[in-house]
Amino acid sequence: MDTEVLWSFNWNFVEDAEEFTRLLDEKIKKDVFFISKTKLTEKEIDEFSALLKENTCLNALHFSSNNIGPNYSLRLASSLSTNCALVYLSFSCNNIGDRGSNAFGEALKVNKTLSYLSLGANSIGNEGLQSIAEALNENQTLATLKLYRNNISDAGAALLAEAISGNDALVFLDLKHNQIGDAGARALADYLQSNVCLCELQIEDNPIVDVSSIDSITNLLERNHVTQKEAFIAALNSINVVPWRRYKLMVVGEARAGKTSTIQALLQQPFNDTWNSTVGASLQQIETSASKQVWAEAKREHVAFTAKFAAQHVLHTLKSSKSSPALAGPMKTDKKPTPSTFGIRDGIRVKEETISSKFDAKLLIKARSERDNMVFSIWDYAGQQVFYTLHHLFLTKNGIYMLVFDMLQFVCTRTKSLKRIKFWLDSIDLHAPNAVVLIVGTFADRVRSSTEKGSINKALSELLKTNRRNILQNTSEDLLFFPADNRSREGTDAIRVALSEAALNQDFVNQEVPFRWIRVLDKILEANQPWLSLSRVMSIANEIGITSAKEIMFMLNLFSEFGALLHFRKSETLKHVVVTDPQWLISQLCKIIRDKKVHGFDKKEYERVGLAEDLKLLTKDAIASHDFLEYLWKDSEVDFLIDLMRQTMLLSDWKFSNRTEYLIPSLLRAHELEELNGPSMCFDFSKGILPTGLYSRVVCLCASYSGRLDSEMPRLSQQSSLFWFGKHVCFKMHEGESRIVITVRDDSSASFVLVVLRSIFRKVNDAMSESTSWDLSVSDKSGQYVRINDLENRSRVLHPWFVKPEYPKLSKLHVLERFDSSAFQQI
Repeated sequence: MDTEVLWSFNWNFVEDAEEFTRLLDEKIKKDVFFISKTKLTEKEIDEFSALLKENTCLNALHFSSNNIGPNYSLRLASSLSTNCALVYLSFSCNNIGDRGSNAFGEALKVNKTLSYLSLGANSIGNEGLQSIAEALNENQTLATLKLYRNNISDAGAALLAEAISGNDALVFLDLKHNQIGDAGARALADYLQSNVCLCELQIEDNPIVDVSSIDSITNLLERNHVTQKEAFIAALNSINVVPWRRYKLMVVGEARAGKTSTIQALLQQPFNDTWNSTVGASLQQIETSASKQVWAEAKREHVAFTAKFAAQHVLHTLKSSKSSPALAGPMKTDKKPTPSTFGIRDGIRVKEETISSKFDAKLLIKARSERDNMVFSIWDYAGQQVFYTLHHLFLTKNGIYMLVFDMLQFVCTRTKSLKRIKFWLDSIDLHAPNAVVLIVGTFADRVRSSTEKGSINKALSELLKTNRRNILQNTSEDLLFFPADNRSREGTDAIRVALSEAALNQDFVNQEVPFRWIRVLDKILEANQPWLSLSRVMSIANEIGITSAKEIMFMLNLFSEFGALLHFRKSETLKHVVVTDPQWLISQLCKIIRDKKVHGFDKKEYERVGLAEDLKLLTKDAIASHDFLEYLWKDSEVDFLIDLMRQTMLLSDWKFSNRTEYLIPSLLRAHELEELNGPSMCFDFSKGILPTGLYSRVVCLCASYSGRLDSEMPRLSQQSSLFWFGKHVCFKMHEGESRIVITVRDDSSASFVLVVLRSIFRKVNDAMSESTSWDLSVSDKSGQYVRINDLENRSRVLHPWFVKPEYPKLSKLHVLERFDSSAFQQI
């Protein structure tokens, strides 16, 4: 087995002293380094060792063939005791000797992250293995240990043999090209009897004559492999559950506040002065661990989720069965949801040639290095107002939120900044009232004084008094927010630690899910389609052995909450669609819903393809032709995307033209409309939250209904709209800061408009959020608003709101007592 295949890195090579000096000056800000055959001074090694002790960025270090000797190796080895990031360390050909080897052994006793260690060709003898052998009795992370080309004889082999008898972590041990004889081989064979984890022991090119010891070792290693694979297959076919350890980190805030740059800083990526503004939302899969506190983009690998989780299960059973070669012991099944709750069918077995064929020792080694990993998706939401209407589709309850604001702008325009921070906090409360929120203040390099930070903190404290929220505290600075300088990454370590610790304390992160659910997710993703029908997903689940429709819906809801896929349950039509690639959907929607000032269309391109007038119609009147959408989406699932936008009320059919066109209200421009004088009603959200996008969705439904009644064409703007329902009913709607006011042109149609608009608002509210509420008031004869939520007030405003319509034609439009809001959209 070639374990090096597991550790393929895009190395940053350091080939001379000048490059090494630059590395020190930058304080090791990259995640992988290859330093070889470099002549280093004592001062450089001391500085490098000091940096390694606290470094949270470096994951892999190849530090071979530098011939630094035992004295310098002591300093580098000691840094491993406190380093919480390094996973891979190749330290071969450095002439460290027994002293250096024992120093590494002492470090391994406390190190909790290193998975791969190569100390080959280092003049290590039997005395140098004492501390390493002791460490193997305690270390729970080291999966690969290479000690080839040293001076290890039978006594050293015996030390290692006794150590691995009680070790449940080591999978690969390389002892090639040493001085191990028959006695050492027998010791290894004897102690392997009680080891269930080691899968490969390389001892070729040693003076071993007794072939029976080699055969015994080979058989025992094969036994381990077979029993591990049996445990792997048993896990795949079990009804056991495993911790999901996944969540969504949703990043919100104003445009240009530095959200994307903050994410890049948290990932320890270079600062980009020319970073383009986010379109809609950008998704990244990130992997981290509680012990390493390092974030890295999750690699796209071909190993299925199921295989990874099953490998973790094998490690769990190995840990609980040190004393017996027979693997046993099921994982916990006492937490909900459990498969038995839904009646999963037994007897569906994993085929040998499918997932189970992926099992080998390399999978275990990888699982060992990822044993406490969490995977989360970062959803970086665009801050431009035009995208707000999309947010309710993707903001979820089970996640952690990071709200980013610009401290420099806050100092200059405090009132405006506080208003926008409140807006985002209210939006989070609407969709996830119990979610953890971490607030980040960017441009810490420009706002450095404790006085200014204290002033910002005081203002935030006053803001948060009115609404109790679960805000993560910056305890080290005694602040309600975390100052950050994205250019130098100052403050980002504290943010990473706070978010990781908060995640570990969330019930949804530690939620346990059945293996079979994960197998279903793998099968869904293997289809490699942007979306699947619910019937296809149910068919996949049935193949795995899940027959309960209730369980399938529960499973899809969990996967949707964590961002693995999207399943919209509130629309009966959309419930039958499962979006398997959320980024694809966001990208497609944002080709049409976009801020033309920041992400404009290329006019010359649309002139070239004959769609110049269509583009003008879209940018001027928010009307998109079918031809325009077909070109924009390049015939990629056009009908599906139009239907999805229609069902989510992002688009409505525009029936005021001779060709197929659609209204997209979120693109409406701001301009004044004529005033109406007449009775009015008010939907007042001041006691709660007026959801962003509610007005545009009401416009969507009103336009759709109006177009079916032979009405005059609506006149629409960003915050006001003038509608006709038929020839006679006319009203104006205006969105304010916390209320929406509807003014009716004449008394005779007031009662009809009241019934219609109440139904529309309820429908939109049901689709967007169940927690939104409002007070509904209507004007009385004196023009004063009276709340009609209170029945006793209705006598004051009986006319014109609670009488049957006088126009004969109105009664034909709809029977008021049986008004059905589904008339607006064919959902």
